[in-house]
Amino acid sequence: TSRDDILFTYCNVSFISIFIILILLSIISRYGLYLQIIFYSAIAIAAGFIVGTIASQYIKTKNTVFIYGEMLYPFLFLGFIIIHSNDIPYYISIMTALPFSIFSGITFGTSLKQIILKNNHQSRYTILLFSFFIIPIPIIIAFLWIELTYLWFFILIYLMAIITIIFPGMFLLQNTKRSVLSILYFVVSLLFIPAIIITHIYFKLPFSNTLVNRFCTGYDTVAMANFNASYITQPATAYIQGIPACVVTDHFARDMKRATVLSSLFAGSGHTIIIDGYHKFFTNNLYRILPAPVIIDYIPERIVDYQKPTITGVQQYATINSDILRGLSDKKGTIIDIPNIFDHYMYAFHFTDNYIASIKPHVDDYYFTIIDITHIAPEQLHSLGKALQKSFTHSMVAIYGNLMIIGATDKQDGFAIDQAKMQTLENLIQTTEVSNLFINPEHALSYILSTSVQSVLPDDGENNTVMLQFGKPDATIYPNSFIDTVINTNDAVTGLADKTPYWANTLQLRMFYAKRINQLLKQSEYYGLQEQYEREMQALMELRRTGEYTPSLRQYIINVIAYKEKLYENIALMYEKDKQWDKAISLYSALLAVNPNNFTANYRIGIISATIQNMDNAFKYLNNAMRMNPNNPDVLYQLGILLVSQGKYTEALNYLLQAHQMNMATASLFFNIGLCYESLKNIEEAKRYYEKAKLLDPNDPSIQSSLERFSGKTEEPVNPNADTRTNQLDEEKGESFPLPINQSAYDVRLKENEVKEQDKLAMPQ
Repeated sequence: TSRDDILFTYCNVSFISIFIILILLSIISRYGLYLQIIFYSAIAIAAGFIVGTIASQYIKTKNTVFIYGEMLYPFLFLGFIIIHSNDIPYYISIMTALPFSIFSGITFGTSLKQIILKNNHQSRYTILLFSFFIIPIPIIIAFLWIELTYLWFFILIYLMAIITIIFPGMFLLQNTKRSVLSILYFVVSLLFIPAIIITHIYFKLPFSNTLVNRFCTGYDTVAMANFNASYITQPATAYIQGIPACVVTDHFARDMKRATVLSSLFAGSGHTIIIDGYHKFFTNNLYRILPAPVIIDYIPERIVDYQKPTITGVQQYATINSDILRGLSDKKGTIIDIPNIFDHYMYAFHFTDNYIASIKPHVDDYYFTIIDITHIAPEQLHSLGKALQKSFTHSMVAIYGNLMIIGATDKQDGFAIDQAKMQTLENLIQTTEVSNLFINPEHALSYILSTSVQSVLPDDGENNTVMLQFGKPDATIYPNSFIDTVINTNDAVTGLADKTPYWANTLQLRMFYAKRINQLLKQSEYYGLQEQYEREMQALMELRRTGEYTPSLRQYIINVIAYKEKLYENIALMYEKDKQWDKAISLYSALLAVNPNNFTANYRIGIISATIQNMDNAFKYLNNAMRMNPNNPDVLYQLGILLVSQGKYTEALNYLLQAHQMNMATASLFFNIGLCYESLKNIEEAKRYYEKAKLLDPNDPSIQSSLERFSGKTEEPVNPNADTRTNQLDEEKGESFPLPINQSAYDVRLKENEVKEQDKLAMPQ
């Protein structure tokens, strides 16, 4: 080949490789690192490349497409990025990659043709060796090791644009056979670079240190939830590849800690090996109650984008960052296996007899597994149970909320409950960390369902699920079919009672006397899990009455109710943001069941009732709120707005002026005071307050329209002799029309966590 075009001949394949890798990276970052995504994307790009290569054979022999065609690479790639930045289906994403793959095939084909035509055999071999292998392969390997951020992603694109646009232009200037068309081509090529930059800015493409291929989202919310807090009032979910991996709620945290306490009763004196699928998301401080705990953290740091959990308390255990089998090498002890939710959906192997058989040699006496029964398919649960039966002779099952803990052992009477274990459990419950989990040992043991895993196996046959997922699985939420069984089962633990004389009868009596309280406790918990908040609070209130003369129960319920009030408020505000009014009202009603004088609950129900046009309830609850806090300007303002909607301008004015006296000074308040004065024919005061409103919100059309009425600019000025209601409430054929409320008034009315739903608040007369 000639010296002039040697750069393009040698680098063409490398340029194409880099852009194709960036296209694949973009697709994977959007749709996930699944075999299906990689396979179909590679097939589509390869097909387009082959089509382009074949098409290149129909281009005349003497051409410079392989040189000047490179300048279109960044342009086609950026077009792909812009389209791909929108929320589009996967098949459209693949289609947007086809123009680049087809055109790169054309340039590749023409380049290959030039190599064959212009060189002898030895030169062809050298050029093909360098351009196909020696140069591209290290580049591809580097991309496999380097994690690109958006900053370096676009820096790389701009560098490629400079190389593939400027160099062909320079080649053109050096060419003695220039034409008007080629000169125009060069000028246009120079304009491509600023065009690409302007396009980048216009479409607001990210330019940050965030990883391009992010596997994990929602991680920071899980870290902020603080798993080890006494109570969690802000639920959070972390996702891996768009699939839930860790859902931290108060129920989950409490039930996971409860399962840890139950495991600690049977853990031997040796090591406790915890295969923890959640360790990358939070640390469970209760592991310290286990003997010599060692954690195997089998999730790679890359899967959570190198993020670290918040460390709370003092960690008293060693952590091994390794895959499971390598981490278990040369180790033996009690094993507690806790797969995360992502494992439930993606890795069915975790629930097979082959997996349990590989773990069994490392088990010293006991093996426990803690699974979420709302995220595991019935056939996988069946497979797990059968595998445990095959590898161990004895088993035990307990369910805390949605978490099932299955224990297995080969020891005869390995799960026997004796007086020593009861005393150990009682001592644990008196500690700070466990006191908010159980009332007493009887409460803790009432969650044991069976002394054999066989009795809880679903009737769904053997596990027939795919061991390795090809595509993204459906994150199905399965119903908890054990709820009624857990609530109504109280004394299954007596089947595990030690054979010591009289002990079995003693345990049976203790469980019998605790039965009613245990049922109410479990019932309230499941009401909370099912979001039946009013019924949950009713059960807690009954427990509070029952525990008047039981100090431990009374204190436990007082703590739970205090926490529930905070939790309900947070969840209700989330429902309001999502405009789920009925659910929000249900939560606030549950708060009022505990404390009818809860100001926030009364005020919020009043606001929501006004929003959904339930005026009776709006007045009722806002009046309740005002009775509790008569100097609250927000309540006074809302009552004033409601009275304006009913044409009671004198009363409304009284409330609105009181709100102003309480230092409320908003455009919406002044506008509505102006409406009242105008309706009461106090024109001077009306104009004064309209002008105040305009100073705060000069662009509000309702305020401008009101002021124009006084300057005679409106088509229909106010008739001073007309009915006082006509400025606010037009009537036609007996039908009421909505009261006009300006946008700023509405924004204040539903400020902060209140929902901004419409431009005008419609209220009936």
